Amino acid sequence: ISMYKVKQLLILITSILFLLGMVTSCGGGASEEEIRAYTIELQPAIDDIRISTTGYYLETETITIAIDFNKVVNVTVATPRLELDIGGTTVYADYVSGTGTKTFLFTYDIIAGLNDSDGITAISPLDLAGATIKDNYNNDLIPTFIDKNFSNVFVDTTIPTFQSITKPTDGVYIPDEILSFSITFDEDVQVTGLPRIELQLDSGNVFLDYVSGSGSDTLVFEYL
Repeated sequence: ISMYKVKQLLILITSILFLLGMVTSCGGGASEEEIRAYTIELQPAIDDIRISTTGYYLETETITIAIDFNKVVNVTVATPRLELDIGGTTVYADYVSGTGTKTFLFTYDIIAGLNDSDGITAISPLDLAGATIKDNYNNDLIPTFIDKNFSNVFVDTTIPTFQSITKPTDGVYIPDEILSFSITFDEDVQVTGLPRIELQLDSGNVFLDYVSGSGSDTLVFEYL
């Protein structure tokens, strides 16, 4: 074999090895550094905001709010808080627990004077209040989210006021006939248990038993 052919053969072998090296590099998958670099680009963000207990909240009762993140995050330095709009009044739910997980819990204790009949709203962004919230790769949380209205969570701290009472038709009532009284308030009321009203008769005092009306502004009581 001539020196020229040997030289050409060596060039060919070198080219094949170089190409094989490129294929191995491309086909062998991303390196650990490349995977880590890709992970770092995924900033932690807020996935959802939840209130599991719906209905009416009264004065001194506590609203517990869960914030779900897209990955595990940690809070340090201070205490973040979540802004709430309750009937046009701005209040803040304070962080309680959850660091090192994908869900943080915030609570707010209802105070006198707050009322909301169309559902409270969580307002963006999450107020860090000097805190830092980061993932395990030291990426900062994206604190913004779409304002969320909870159309089934209400606040009522106003005490219902008695308005009027409707008594039975005048006349003489005999045994087994029903005496029915309607009590009207200035707002809808909810009844729990079995309230009753004492009624004074010439023969002695008796009690009117609650019959119906919960969820409205008028309750019906009867005596049989």
